[in-house]
Amino acid sequence: MNRNFYLIMMTIFAILFLVSYFLYDSVKRDLKECRTKEIAYKSLIEGNFDKFQSLMRDLPRHELDYYSSKFFDLEISLSEEEKANGNFGRALELVEKALKVHRTNDQLSKGLILKGEILVKMEKYTEALNTLEVFLNKDLPYRKEALFLLKNTAEKAGRSDLVSKVEEALRNLGR
Repeated sequence: MNRNFYLIMMTIFAILFLVSYFLYDSVKRDLKECRTKEIAYKSLIEGNFDKFQSLMRDLPRHELDYYSSKFFDLEISLSEEEKANGNFGRALELVEKALKVHRTNDQLSKGLILKGEILVKMEKYTEALNTLEVFLNKDLPYRKEALFLLKNTAEKAGRSDLVSKVEEALRNLGR
């Protein structure tokens, strides 16, 4: 009986050792993943988008989308505040940072429209036109709003050829 008792105890300890080892290994992987996320997020905040994306490459896609979307929303919000305060240069920097990490067409549209508005406020009509012309040929969200902004900017820039193209695109939207 003594021998069976020791055999059972050794089996129990072996099982407990294996369970604890696998739990330790799992925690170690989770900790490494958390550290990677922390470094990636710091890179994102610092504007090092290449490093951010390379670090996030090994993580699930939804996490890259999540962090990118949160960063995009933050930068757009800050850019809108700066625009409202008349700090157009800073607002432009922020919106350009946000556009580097956009994940959806909705975000792309919002960012391009905001960038166009800022450039118009800065009276950089050519750059604003170049930014907004993408809406002529692509069916992106907020297209109608962008086309109206493009039309007004083209009028300010004296580009009657572009005004007529935009008017045609607006007529086609109504169909």
